[in-house]
Amino acid sequence: MRCSAPTSGGRTRPPSWTRPSRSAKPPTPIADDLLALLDTQLPQLCVRDRERAELYGRTAVGLLRYHHAMADSTADRISRLSGLRDAMMAANLRAVAAHGPALIFAHNLHLQRHHSRMSLGDQDVRMWSAGAITAARLGDRYAFLASAFGAIGGDAPAADTTEGMLAALPWHACVVDGRRLARAAAAAAPRVSRDFAYFPLDPTQLDTIDGIVFVREAVDLGAPG
Repeated sequence: MRCSAPTSGGRTRPPSWTRPSRSAKPPTPIADDLLALLDTQLPQLCVRDRERAELYGRTAVGLLRYHHAMADSTADRISRLSGLRDAMMAANLRAVAAHGPALIFAHNLHLQRHHSRMSLGDQDVRMWSAGAITAARLGDRYAFLASAFGAIGGDAPAADTTEGMLAALPWHACVVDGRRLARAAAAAAPRVSRDFAYFPLDPTQLDTIDGIVFVREAVDLGAPG
């Protein structure tokens, strides 16, 4: 199932993502009919085939919704796209959780419980993360461990920030209870990092974190290969 018609070189035709009239309508009748058909045939499918079909179905519908949202011209376009992406991630997390306990690795912004926010150019992007959506459904069966760093190259945290307080501990790496840290660092200042790829811990949200995996100094391993 294609979401847009490619031109030469595999590129997407611009009208398909800038004009709502040329964009897929979520969900298309075909995708919806296929999902309904899958439900009617579940008893005759083995577990492996059923789960694979469900994966393909929700992925197709999710991509169609995302494709349609790309044509949105309103100011919250990127926030909407980010929210749809994390909703797709959350659906996959629930499918994984159906098999039992699992350990998932992703950026803090995708797993944290509170509202995610980031600056992208001149835009203030906000969305509920895959973790927040999953936590709303799984309750106390969901746990979130945030990762945090002290020095990143030449960018070291100030002593009065959460990362600065953690860097003062006598270990190179440690796991800290987020709620206990919230009480100890109640007056911590927010860190401002020169590394645009690093999102510092928000001292006002520490009580929503189950644990923090802290490394005092991040090492640049360079490009692979």
